[in-house]
Amino acid sequence: MIVREIGREEPVQVFGIYWIRNERFYWVIPYDGYGGLMALSESEVNVLDSSLSSDLILCKDRDEGDMILHWAAEDLIEELVERDPLAMAEFLERIKNHSANH
Repeated sequence: MIVREIGREEPVQVFGIYWIRNERFYWVIPYDGYGGLMALSESEVNVLDSSLSSDLILCKDRDEGDMILHWAAEDLIEELVERDPLAMAEFLERIKNHSANH
Protein backbone atom coordinates (compact mmCIF):
# COMPACT_ATOMS: atom_id res chain seq x y z
CA MET A 1 0.00 0.00 0.00
CA ILE A 2 1.33 3.43 -0.94
CA VAL A 3 0.15 6.79 0.40
CA ARG A 4 1.30 10.38 0.03
CA GLU A 5 0.99 12.82 2.89
CA ILE A 6 -0.89 15.92 1.76
CA GLY A 7 1.67 18.67 1.14
CA ARG A 8 4.55 16.27 0.48
CA GLU A 9 5.81 15.12 -2.89
CA GLU A 10 7.22 11.70 -2.05
CA PRO A 11 4.88 8.71 -1.72
CA VAL A 12 5.61 6.31 1.14
CA GLN A 13 4.97 2.64 1.86
CA VAL A 14 2.45 1.71 4.55
CA PHE A 15 3.82 -0.65 7.23
CA GLY A 16 0.68 -0.81 9.33
CA ILE A 17 -2.96 0.22 9.59
CA TYR A 18 -5.01 0.68 12.73
CA TRP A 19 -8.26 2.30 13.78
CA ILE A 20 -9.20 4.64 16.62
CA ARG A 21 -12.94 5.01 16.85
CA ASN A 22 -13.90 5.08 13.18
CA GLU A 23 -10.77 6.80 11.90
CA ARG A 24 -8.08 4.88 10.03
CA PHE A 25 -4.39 5.56 10.66
CA TYR A 26 -1.37 4.46 8.64
CA TRP A 27 2.11 3.72 10.00
CA VAL A 28 4.75 4.94 7.57
CA ILE A 29 8.42 5.89 7.46
CA PRO A 30 7.87 9.50 6.32
CA TYR A 31 11.37 9.99 4.88
CA ASP A 32 14.73 8.22 4.70
CA GLY A 33 16.54 8.50 7.99
CA TYR A 34 13.40 8.89 10.13
CA GLY A 35 14.04 6.81 13.23
CA GLY A 36 10.77 4.90 13.47
CA LEU A 37 7.19 4.74 12.27
CA MET A 38 4.94 7.79 12.13
CA ALA A 39 1.15 7.57 12.26
CA LEU A 40 -0.80 9.54 9.67
CA SER A 41 -4.58 9.74 9.74
CA GLU A 42 -6.62 8.99 6.65
CA SER A 43 -7.46 12.71 6.45
CA GLU A 44 -3.73 13.55 6.12
CA VAL A 45 -2.98 11.33 3.13
CA ASN A 46 -4.02 10.43 -0.37
CA VAL A 47 -3.98 6.69 -1.07
CA LEU A 48 -2.06 6.08 -4.30
CA ASP A 49 -2.09 2.27 -4.26
CA SER A 50 -4.61 0.51 -2.02
CA SER A 51 -3.34 -3.03 -2.59
CA LEU A 52 -2.05 -4.71 0.57
CA SER A 53 1.37 -6.33 0.54
CA SER A 54 1.63 -10.01 1.45
CA ASP A 55 4.06 -8.84 4.18
CA LEU A 56 1.11 -7.42 6.15
CA ILE A 57 -0.56 -9.57 8.79
CA LEU A 58 -3.71 -9.18 10.88
CA CYS A 59 -2.97 -8.94 14.60
CA LYS A 60 -4.23 -7.33 17.81
CA ASP A 61 -3.03 -4.15 19.46
CA ARG A 62 -2.57 -3.92 23.22
CA ASP A 63 -6.25 -2.96 23.61
CA GLU A 64 -7.30 -6.04 21.60
CA GLY A 65 -8.29 -3.93 18.61
CA ASP A 66 -7.53 -5.19 15.11
CA MET A 67 -4.55 -3.82 13.27
CA ILE A 68 -2.78 -4.76 10.09
CA LEU A 69 0.97 -4.71 10.52
CA HIS A 70 4.12 -5.61 8.63
CA TRP A 71 5.27 -8.97 10.00
CA ALA A 72 8.74 -7.59 10.80
CA ALA A 73 7.24 -4.94 13.11
CA GLU A 74 4.90 -7.17 15.10
CA ASP A 75 6.96 -7.39 18.30
CA LEU A 76 8.63 -3.98 17.78
CA ILE A 77 5.68 -1.68 17.14
CA GLU A 78 5.70 0.17 20.47
CA GLU A 79 9.42 0.89 20.15
CA LEU A 80 9.11 1.88 16.48
CA VAL A 81 6.39 4.41 17.30
CA GLU A 82 8.66 5.80 20.03
CA ARG A 83 11.49 6.10 17.46
CA ASP A 84 13.81 3.71 19.26
CA PRO A 85 16.94 3.51 17.06
CA LEU A 86 17.70 -0.11 18.00
CA ALA A 87 14.16 -1.20 17.13
CA MET A 88 14.33 0.65 13.80
CA ALA A 89 17.67 -0.98 12.95
CA GLU A 90 16.21 -4.41 13.82
CA PHE A 91 13.06 -3.76 11.74
CA LEU A 92 15.06 -2.71 8.66
CA GLU A 93 17.48 -5.64 9.11
CA ARG A 94 14.57 -8.13 9.24
CA ILE A 95 13.15 -6.71 6.00
CA LYS A 96 16.56 -6.76 4.31
CA ASN A 97 17.30 -10.35 5.37
CA HIS A 98 13.84 -11.53 4.31
CA SER A 99 14.24 -9.88 0.88
CA ALA A 100 17.69 -11.44 0.43
CA ASN A 101 16.28 -14.90 1.15
CA HIS A 102 13.38 -14.65 -1.31
